[in-house]
Amino acid sequence: MELSRRGALGGLGAACALGAVGFVGASTVDDSPSDEDPADEPEARYVDADPEAPFLARVVADGSEVDLFTAADLSRVEGVHPSDGEYLVVIELTASGREALREGLEAAGADEDPEPFEIVMTLEGDPVREVDLDPPTVESLVDTDFEGVITLPFEDESLAEQVYEALAAE
Repeated sequence: MELSRRGALGGLGAACALGAVGFVGASTVDDSPSDEDPADEPEARYVDADPEAPFLARVVADGSEVDLFTAADLSRVEGVHPSDGEYLVVIELTASGREALREGLEAAGADEDPEPFEIVMTLEGDPVREVDLDPPTVESLVDTDFEGVITLPFEDESLAEQVYEALAAE
């Protein structure tokens, strides 16, 4: 499956070492298992997120926009991991960020009819990811068991690096 900037970020079943690629990725942003040889793993880049980063995710449809979360709603970020021709950045929402995401999707009506909606993520006001929503993705995102980990695949490594560097509080 080829992903474009408007590509299918949300829960489409592609798999990688981090878990399911998509809007509902791995269950946590965490260190790699200790039984693996660290020499076999690329450098782990798990860091706290910079709450001041100029990052915004909003849901849009037919001219309406509802903010979902910002960098202030992120706890950690991990990246950049190459996987099948894509470059992955993983973000983890705080509890309040997960709640804001749920409330935003519900306020926009995307929980009832997700098809006309997309999530647009911007960095310094410029779109970096645009994701068409589908029912399984929205169901997962509004589920109270959603742990807040989102995997962002990019075709362009430099864009993935730019997003990671902007979100990382290093």
